[in-house]
Amino acid sequence: MNKNKIKVVITVDTDSDFYFGNKAGQYNTNDKSIIGWKGLDKGMPVLTDAIKEISDKHNINIPISWFVRCDRQIGDKYQNRAYLLEKYNDWWQERISLGDEVQWHAHLYDFKNNSWVQETDKANLYKDLELSSREFINSGYQYNCLRIGESYCSNDVLDICEDLDIKYGSSSMPGRYRKDAEKTIDWLNTPNKPYSPSISDYRIEKERNRNFLEFPLNTVKTKVSYDKDYLPRYVNLAFNKGVLREGLEEFFRENDTLVSITHPFEVVKDFFVDSNQKSHPLLSFKRQSVIDNLEDILILARRLNREIEFLKVSDIISTYTNE
Repeated sequence: MNKNKIKVVITVDTDSDFYFGNKAGQYNTNDKSIIGWKGLDKGMPVLTDAIKEISDKHNINIPISWFVRCDRQIGDKYQNRAYLLEKYNDWWQERISLGDEVQWHAHLYDFKNNSWVQETDKANLYKDLELSSREFINSGYQYNCLRIGESYCSNDVLDICEDLDIKYGSSSMPGRYRKDAEKTIDWLNTPNKPYSPSISDYRIEKERNRNFLEFPLNTVKTKVSYDKDYLPRYVNLAFNKGVLREGLEEFFRENDTLVSITHPFEVVKDFFVDSNQKSHPLLSFKRQSVIDNLEDILILARRLNREIEFLKVSDIISTYTNE
């Protein structure tokens, strides 16, 4: 591997709408119900246009790996787990023709007490993943990497992945921990680089590891106005200018693979426009943030005499496995 080269993967998750302004108060944050897809309709063209601007300016290729939801919740609402693959089929086909790819994104939820909540039962998880994988492929698309929504994982989930011959994932968020009614995240001791999870503990790598390779959503140290201390956050092109800069430079000194993640609604002003705040401390809801953060990635690499190569998830898998 060329240690002077930093491999950067731009990934986009096709999650349903989520409001951050005053309108957010109209929704129960513990309920993960789908309220719409305006963020995809408006945000995907904004993201691709901004990325193309940087690509054209620097004469570099910047492909996108689109993680498209296909799961039980989608199936229950639209009677078709592959609804998003089919609804936006023309978009996916156009993006693939331009060099992008489609991967699998699944939110593993159960419907209890009139709300969608995190599923944890192994038998139900197995059924969801098995049926969703089948419908994803039957829709005419192939995937080789699974990303589970809200960074959920467990030993049970990886048991199921191995049984279903799912060998690659990108769900972990190194250094983050949160367990409450809304989220179940535990990645405190997870390496901030590709690793094979231990059979006994999905979060770490040990002497006995699974036939599974995890590509984390790499985290860098950040601090915004409402943070008491530095906090590891994933690298999101929709963050405000400068939020990632210090942490990215530190990360680039020690690592050669960076997987970022952005959600289309995060670059659409509609999702914060009703706020009493002039701006959100972390998210920009602007196209310009994508340009600013990509420029910072290129500038920071040059400062460290390192070269940036933008790749797809499938390219990274090939790099690490020779497949």
